[in-house]
Amino acid sequence: MVFFHAFNFSLVPKIYVLDASLKTGILWQDNDHEEIIKILNLLLYGHRKNNKKITQKCLSDLIDYAAHHFLAEEQIMFSTNYSARELTNHLREHHIFWAKVQELELKGSSDKLILDFYLWLKNHINTYDHKLANYLLVSARLFNKTQQEKNIA
Repeated sequence: MVFFHAFNFSLVPKIYVLDASLKTGILWQDNDHEEIIKILNLLLYGHRKNNKKITQKCLSDLIDYAAHHFLAEEQIMFSTNYSARELTNHLREHHIFWAKVQELELKGSSDKLILDFYLWLKNHINTYDHKLANYLLVSARLFNKTQQEKNIA
């Protein structure tokens, strides 16, 4: 899906990172966040090198990858009876992301817009994705406990 797997990332400074505080404990979610951050780092690199090919491809990949990630999150929220209030808040954040993408498309990349994206992502992970992850982890533990109790009975 993403073109830069063949790209030599040792050339790209890791300005933005997925540090331990941003890990949710849900493997697919953490892996997706890592990929999105790689795209943001490459987008910043392309912008600073004034390489329109890289920046355009990164923006396209950011759109594709975010759509894939958001769809996965939204399907899980709907299928697990996630709180309607939390679901609404989380979906609103996804809409804010798409508004930021449109701003990047209209204005072009800049250090400030890319930093804004990263700060939005950090806030989104720390606030909304952590809530979802905690819900999923608690639900899984309750399910496992229920299954164990059924096996004992």
